[in-house]
Amino acid sequence: MNTEISIVSCAKHFPWLEYCLKSIDKYATGFSGVTLLIPAHDLDAFMEMGLNLPSTNIKTRVGDEWTNKGMLWHMAMIMKADEWCPEADFILHTDSDCLFSEPVTPDEYFKDGKPILYHERFKSLGAKHPDVLRWQEVVQACVTFPVTQETMRRHPAVHPRKVYKQAREEIEKKTNKPWDQYIFEQRNEFPQSFCEFVTLGNVGMRYFPNDYALLDMETNPWPPQKIVQFWSHSPPNIPQRPVYKGQPFECTPDYFLK
Repeated sequence: MNTEISIVSCAKHFPWLEYCLKSIDKYATGFSGVTLLIPAHDLDAFMEMGLNLPSTNIKTRVGDEWTNKGMLWHMAMIMKADEWCPEADFILHTDSDCLFSEPVTPDEYFKDGKPILYHERFKSLGAKHPDVLRWQEVVQACVTFPVTQETMRRHPAVHPRKVYKQAREEIEKKTNKPWDQYIFEQRNEFPQSFCEFVTLGNVGMRYFPNDYALLDMETNPWPPQKIVQFWSHSPPNIPQRPVYKGQPFECTPDYFLK
């Protein structure tokens, strides 16, 4: 079985995407490749970057981004990652501003042959961080079953391909609308009124619990991280303090590509 890395990006994030792809080329082995999805109007800008990544099989796809709804389009494209990655058994999602920081293989994100899904009850997490409850509400609005778990607990997220179709069908069953129309109608600005990864995680736990290695954050230690998450709204040449080895660490992305 193969695991494909999936990234949805756009021109304003290309300065970060370059670092992300270089980190994959330097550190990642054993993946079937990288499927990169960008808006069609950004393709020329991407090609002008002229990236030379000899160790990475990058498949560039394009789509028609929704006008003034770029973030919602980004999330909708993640919801159909199984179609963008038709040969993948599992899909690993990362973002333009996330860099691998040390050697990594798909095994890092699997246990007993199943993708690891870290989760935590909204009831306990919301008591400490009330803002996360907004994601429970927006996911509850588009699925038919009780949403109890926050599933955006670690970068990256890995899902088996069958989860995506089930999630799209679940949205349509609850909303009586085409799944992509429902997403299009949501709030594009933060806080958005749709959340792709909490939707996928809860659908996975509801319908395919035996296809995951489910690890409860309340009873399991914080997982090791081989991805460093920066903040894409600041240029890469300005130092930030992302979490690295469990602690804030002042750096630029160049630190991890030396």
